[in-house]
Amino acid sequence: MGRNTVQRTLIYQAVCRMHHPTADEVYAEMKKTYPDIGRATVYRNLKVLSEEGKLRRISLSDGADRFDHCLEYHNHLTCSRCGECKDIWEEVPLPKAEGPVYLGGCRVEGHTFHFHGVCAECLAREAE
Repeated sequence: MGRNTVQRTLIYQAVCRMHHPTADEVYAEMKKTYPDIGRATVYRNLKVLSEEGKLRRISLSDGADRFDHCLEYHNHLTCSRCGECKDIWEEVPLPKAEGPVYLGGCRVEGHTFHFHGVCAECLAREAE
């Protein structure tokens, strides 16, 4: 196994341990254990893993791309309070819903192909 393959495997494993990390977050995580790893190496391998279909790239119009190791079809919501990217497993309702729409315990405040709103944890804190 070549060096690139070993690095790619370690980067993939790091993404699997994290929750929708950005490339910078993966790089910071890798630096803890492998201080000599370069930022370009992490970025290049995340690109290859995405192109090979081993990771799902979540492209956001208002922030850095994130990476998801779960390839099963689902949507995402970025919380406007805490900034976390959450999985949404429910079927997406038609856009003509009256009043607020809730998915995965989160209040959806708008979407493109990625939902934006308030996650369940932030809603619970607001209710306290």
